[in-house]
Amino acid sequence: WDVAFGVKLATDYVFRGISQTDGNPAVQGYAELRLFDWIYGGVWMSNVDFPPINQFGNFTGLTDASAEVDLYAGLRHTWGSFTADVGFVYYYYPGEIAVNSLALGVPAANIDYWEIYFKPTYVINDVFTVGGNLYYTDSYAGSGSDGTYLSGTLKVDFTKWSPVKDVGFYVSGELGYQWLGQTDLGNIFVANYELPSYTTWNVGVAFTYKVATLALRYYGSTLSEGPALVQGV
Repeated sequence: WDVAFGVKLATDYVFRGISQTDGNPAVQGYAELRLFDWIYGGVWMSNVDFPPINQFGNFTGLTDASAEVDLYAGLRHTWGSFTADVGFVYYYYPGEIAVNSLALGVPAANIDYWEIYFKPTYVINDVFTVGGNLYYTDSYAGSGSDGTYLSGTLKVDFTKWSPVKDVGFYVSGELGYQWLGQTDLGNIFVANYELPSYTTWNVGVAFTYKVATLALRYYGSTLSEGPALVQGV
């Protein structure tokens, strides 16, 4: 068995192209237990900021959770240069407000939800690594909309050319697409509507020293910032 853990400080927490902290800094941490080089389980945590009212004065329908706690488990194994990872993650948001405590139209009393995933990676050589991510849920953020996320990743590692011992350098990127469907919120007196599907990407550069990493990353998506989704109700 093996135990891994870590802490991350970030200027923003961006999840699939969308800020989870309203553009503010985040403190994150995780701990993971792995058994027999196959089975693993862990917990990942971060602060979040989902304002119930946005900068336009519109209700966003978000439930003002105090944190995000991801509970996950799965199977992960490596055969030569290929690694397969299949698992389950539950996104738990403690401290949510009660439904309709702000006004009629708050679309979800509970934005907790689950996803199953498959994440293969292949190390081409000591410079290039490619990978993929496939996630699925039947109720994205508790909305009742099914959601599928598919992305490809590429990492180019220049560490072997580093002139400084224990110092590494790499660039990496991801290009993905988030498919979303129609909400199912009739039980709280709001109409159902189609959530927008979108493309998202990120690219960055990172420097490593032993077990520490300093990274600079840019995130983007085809979504445009605007009034709350409940405007479409």
